[in-house]
Parts: sequence; structure tokens; C-alpha cells
Amino acid sequence: MPGLQFADQGFIGALQGAQSSRGVFITTSRFSNEARAFLNFVPQRVILLDGDEMTQLMVEHGVGVQTFDTVTLRKIDEDFFD
Repeated sequence: MPGLQFADQGFIGALQGAQSSRGVFITTSRFSNEARAFLNFVPQRVILLDGDEMTQLMVEHGVGVQTFDTVTLRKIDEDFFD
């Protein structure tokens, strides 16, 4: 397929060689539209996880991140004034 990266092809080939039906391909960069479209033509189920998605997951699950500031939000307790 035009525009497909060599690593993408190699990954699919490795899945086929291992007789695997699925895999996860991770990059700290981004996947091209061509790489994403290519997955429509392969029998394996492949999850593409790019740098932005990885960062969101790290923050969501507290992996490799630190809390450096906490904000306290307050609201009026309307029952207090009754």
C-alpha cells in the first residue's frame, strides 16, 4: 500500500508469522492516515496507540506522572442558610 511505513508492514508480518489474530502497535509519534487505512485490509485486529493517546492513558491511570498542584473547588451549602 502506498504511504505505509515499513515498520507497520513488519508488524503485520510478525503477527501473521506468530499466527496471532491481534496486536497493539505503539508509537510516541503519530500514525499516518495511510497506516490507519491499511488496517482495513488485514485480517488481524490491530490497535494503534499513538503518543497523544498514550499520554492521556498515563495521566488517567497515574502512570509515570506526578501531581504537582491541587485545586479545591467550593460551592455554597444552601442547606446551611435554611
